[in-house]
Amino acid sequence: MSEPVPAARYAARAVVIDDARRTLLFRAKVPGRVGRFIWIAPGGGIQEGEDELACVRRELFEETGLLDPEVGPCVWQRDHTFRWGTGMLRQVESYFVVHTAVFEISTENHEEAEREFLDTHRWFTLEELRSHDETLVPGNFAELLAPLLRGEYPANPVTVGI
Repeated sequence: MSEPVPAARYAARAVVIDDARRTLLFRAKVPGRVGRFIWIAPGGGIQEGEDELACVRRELFEETGLLDPEVGPCVWQRDHTFRWGTGMLRQVESYFVVHTAVFEISTENHEEAEREFLDTHRWFTLEELRSHDETLVPGNFAELLAPLLRGEYPANPVTVGI
């Protein structure tokens, strides 16, 4: 008998692009999978009473120290069910573009769970993403990022996969 599909957890993420044309990703430990890491865009779960834009702003402040960024359009959407620790998680994510000046990341506002889950962070150029050998989420992050770096945004959010 298969496990029931869990209820969706809604999340909002930021594709942060700085003036040096780099994007910010966090290396996250995968619970229940020793030595397994993924690189993800900043963001997280939408809290009760919060909309996607408020979530992106809050998460960026918590995870990076960036205060009140100008959030651009939603460019990607992702609906993915995966093993997380001992259970399954279905996460429905919206990705928003955020352009910013170059800044130093501050992790002092991380919540306890973020301190345990987020291993490190790094600014990537497109070329570095294309040659990176660890798992990016979504898996074709570099391909999806390229048009954003040229200022080309989809008319409607693109559905992205794993």
